[in-house]
Amino acid sequence: MPRERQSVSDTVSWLSFPRQAYPNFYLNTERIRHRFHGYLGSITQFSESVENSGEVNASMKALFLDAGIKRGHGGSVNMAWDLIDPLPQALVLRAHLAAAGEVHTDARSAPVTDFVLARGRGGIAQPPQLADSPLWGEVGVSPSVVTEIAAEQRRQAAIGTSGDPAPLYWAAFANTDRGLVVSLLGDASLIGTDVRSYLGLDMTYCIFGQKLRDWHSWTLLSPLHVWVEPPGTANWG
Repeated sequence: MPRERQSVSDTVSWLSFPRQAYPNFYLNTERIRHRFHGYLGSITQFSESVENSGEVNASMKALFLDAGIKRGHGGSVNMAWDLIDPLPQALVLRAHLAAAGEVHTDARSAPVTDFVLARGRGGIAQPPQLADSPLWGEVGVSPSVVTEIAAEQRRQAAIGTSGDPAPLYWAAFANTDRGLVVSLLGDASLIGTDVRSYLGLDMTYCIFGQKLRDWHSWTLLSPLHVWVEPPGTANWG
């Protein structure tokens, strides 16, 4: 089932959290742009409701502006196409979907193509020897599941996409309360953070994307945004 609709107060609290507080591993700018534009009408209405709540601070207004949303004359909302930044777009998109009750936290029960936010202890296995990574055994993922993940990695690397043109795909995973969730991250869309410096650390992995399919004991998401947090209470929605 989708998560419950998020109140305006909760949304304001989430959006005001520093967006660079935790390392962002992956951002698929092409997919983010397409999804953001697809929801543009409802996102602009969402931004108006948040700004009209009276709880908006300067950093939150800057976040909306960086996503390309700005106030015109007479208070109308329009898009500033020359100001668009994909990370703020990803954050605003996810906040809008959460406020509308359209983000699942149980990937297993989510319908295919629906938006999912998977969060749990996890890791990231690097290519090209993904199947040989000792990480899988350390976290209790069975050899048969590793074989399935490696086969899907090879399949995606063979077909490629315009959003992920590089042939190398990292496997990020989160052990959630409802099972193992995996996303294959195109090397070309890894951003900023040195992913290798976090290999083997006890971190909470957060994967925001759309469900592709279920295997017997794991679920695959098409990733939009992937980041890590310290273990403990979630701060990012």
